[in-house]
Amino acid sequence: MGTDLFLRLNNEVRPALYGARVVERAGRLLNDAQKIRDTATEFRDPEAVPLTVGRTPT
Repeated sequence: MGTDLFLRLNNEVRPALYGARVVERAGRLLNDAQKIRDTATEFRDPEAVPLTVGRTPT
């Protein structure tokens, strides 16, 4: 890719600026892939899709 993804310091490894962007984009891709799997599951068995319920604090 031509640039560092991670910075190696004394006792620490952290993403470089470019690496942080790659990690962010990879997270979105994995999330989208899960949504595609959920959609496929929904078409096979509508009751098999995970249901997430949330509430707001009152």
